[in-house]
Amino acid sequence: MVAELRVRADVEVGTVTIGMQSKDSGLAVDRVNAFARATVAYFADELRMEGVEVTLVEEATPLPNEPSGAFVTPPTRLARTVVAGVLGLLFGIALVVVVEALGARLRSRQEVASALALPVFAEVPRQRRRRGGAGLRLTVLETPRGEQADGYRALKAAVLQAQRESISATDGLGQVVLVSSVGGEIDVSEVVANLAMTIAIDELSVLAVEADLREPGLHRWFDVPESDGVVGFLGAGPEAELEDYVRPTLMPKVSVLTAGSGGGDHPAFWVSQFPALVAEARAGADVVLLAASPILQASEVLDLLPLAQTVVIAVESGRLPAASARRLAELMTRFSHSEAGVVLFGADPVARKRRSRS
Repeated sequence: MVAELRVRADVEVGTVTIGMQSKDSGLAVDRVNAFARATVAYFADELRMEGVEVTLVEEATPLPNEPSGAFVTPPTRLARTVVAGVLGLLFGIALVVVVEALGARLRSRQEVASALALPVFAEVPRQRRRRGGAGLRLTVLETPRGEQADGYRALKAAVLQAQRESISATDGLGQVVLVSSVGGEIDVSEVVANLAMTIAIDELSVLAVEADLREPGLHRWFDVPESDGVVGFLGAGPEAELEDYVRPTLMPKVSVLTAGSGGGDHPAFWVSQFPALVAEARAGADVVLLAASPILQASEVLDLLPLAQTVVIAVESGRLPAASARRLAELMTRFSHSEAGVVLFGADPVARKRRSRS
């Protein structure tokens, strides 16, 4: 034990300082104090030096090796366990708060409507996407009596109701409906294709226009060549006729204007010329559907908002962060003066049945 102790004498002051370094602070304190008391007893009882008195000025206390202000490890295992448990609990609580704040996802109809300050036009259950033949199978054609088709019929009813309430409905031109998603979690081309087929059943002519020049997809759902499309028409000059670039589909009264080639290189440039395209499209169709890029990922979508009488935002349940919802709500307030609403995909089927019974 003596070999572990450090003794330092100050002759001028007449003091002796005894210290010891150890990972176990309690053991070190006990040994230093024991040595000090033994030393005092030795001088008092054995040497009995005349005129010399040795006293214990201050008992040993644990001191950290780190600079002042550093964390001091508790001396006992129980204390260390308690401190570790408290710190772990505090860290866990902080982590939960941060995750909830940054990664909260909106799932229900009420949560989405409240966060976006928009009505929910319709709800479409989740479905398994299957390829068939050369193209993709549209829900409203493959299972016309299914829940998904019912959801698209509800969306159609909301869109046509917005058309009847719109001021522009009195100008004799077709209604423009812009469909977008929040962050690309929904295939907007699929939504537009299903909505177009559903509207056409009411004997209304529909023109689906590819406005997502970054990742166009309408040609796949309608199973038509991409051809010249939007880029070809806008690049041909004022003498071009829109009907020369529009392609028919297998569904009567539904036609499509694909993106064309090269639009993804400068999407903002081509979208800036959409007012002329939309004006001509309205003159030839009862309803013009614009399949737009994700609104929070492509700034050119903001240029399309003023062209639409109705805006539909496709949202997938459980995939919309609260932070994105707040940003979208702000954008819609600033840039859109149209009738706007949400089509919610994949909401809880139990909740839907509960609402239908109430």
